[in-house]
Amino acid sequence: MVATAVEGKLKDHGYRATTGRKTILDVLANTKENLSAEDIYLKVHSIYPSIGLASVYRTLEILVNAGIVHKFNFRDRIARYKLIEGTKGKGHHHHLICTVCHKIIDCADFVDEELALLKQTEKHLSKNITSKLLIIWSSITGYVRNASKRRNNSLIDKTEETAGFINHCWLTILSESLLKEQSGLKYVSHMNDGNPYWYLWFTDCAGVYKCELLEARAVEGYDWLAEFAVKYYPRDTEAVYNGLSILEKACRAGNLFHTRPPDGPHGCQCHSLPDEHEAERFSELSHDTGAPSYQFNSTIPADFFYAGNMSVAFKKDIGSLIRVKSQTTWRVIFTEDYAIPSDNGTSSIMVKKGEVDRDYPGFVITRFFYNKFVRCWALFNKYTTQDEHTWKGEGILFKSDGQNLWPELSPDIQKIIAQTELRFRSENILPLLADEDMACMDSKIH
Repeated sequence: MVATAVEGKLKDHGYRATTGRKTILDVLANTKENLSAEDIYLKVHSIYPSIGLASVYRTLEILVNAGIVHKFNFRDRIARYKLIEGTKGKGHHHHLICTVCHKIIDCADFVDEELALLKQTEKHLSKNITSKLLIIWSSITGYVRNASKRRNNSLIDKTEETAGFINHCWLTILSESLLKEQSGLKYVSHMNDGNPYWYLWFTDCAGVYKCELLEARAVEGYDWLAEFAVKYYPRDTEAVYNGLSILEKACRAGNLFHTRPPDGPHGCQCHSLPDEHEAERFSELSHDTGAPSYQFNSTIPADFFYAGNMSVAFKKDIGSLIRVKSQTTWRVIFTEDYAIPSDNGTSSIMVKKGEVDRDYPGFVITRFFYNKFVRCWALFNKYTTQDEHTWKGEGILFKSDGQNLWPELSPDIQKIIAQTELRFRSENILPLLADEDMACMDSKIH
């Protein structure tokens, strides 16, 4: 075990070699990857289940301060950690970091002249600039071969173009009676008060979906790749409503959702201008639309009503690759008794230790919207070929003490990725899209 070799170093800095610290060191010693704290936590948790994410963060900082583990950051702003080579008996090396794909290559193939130059540089910098220099951890940035060709395209923002495509799709479906009937799409409202998003009503669904465009960019092999967050605002008559947290239910029942269609004759791009039959078209929404008012949209916490994520990769004249990611449930369990204050602050709701505060069936909700989107997208683009795949893996349970939230792997919850390939012709080939989550999945079901 590598941990044995560094116990003395830990003691020199006043720290004990606890089981948790040894386990973290062993995980780092047995990987060639540069891991984030969350990556390390998930690996350690399967070996040492009693450890928490906060403990992993604290231990990593201890190991960094003791000179056992190196911490470095990339442009994605996520700190990653790696065992310093001397601990594993390796020699002097540098990191070559691609500024496009962030690939990290260990480089230790130095000739004597290069090592002499590095030592001379280290001596000069230590004398004239800094009293302590760990040049063994210098990071040389550049482009991995072929990555530089993708650099300009990968940085192009495609949000406006993508929003236009998606909006045109919804409006086309709504404006043609046959397509509207085939898709089950009833109404759509396009909003943009930060990120572009859409509220969508379907004939076979009581609540309202929100599809928010988080990011759209050019990627290799596709014109654009768009990432969406999918949320669902259920009616209190639906079974899934019971899976919302106490605060989500209070939010859903509050004034934020008491929105109605505007009075008088109004129209839209699908129903002439003006439309004297507005009240008739929206008769079932006369009480409320089921969607929050745009005035209060930004005040709703980002994780409220969240169900899953969807991505769409589009290639003109070839096809589209659509993926959805979620869990069988998004479950939160309290680890301590916690009093949730009411709006006026005078009374509260007590949640007991061990109680489930949220048990939202994410994949069922997200899959419904995903199927609707795939249907609409296929009708809009007139795709003729469709292939589907599903991946499943172990999901995550969330625990809360009322102030903090941390994840734990759970065999009772499944993480699921579903994918649909839509093509104009069966012989068309869609490029693969790398996905770290898929690499961790246990099975692939056609």
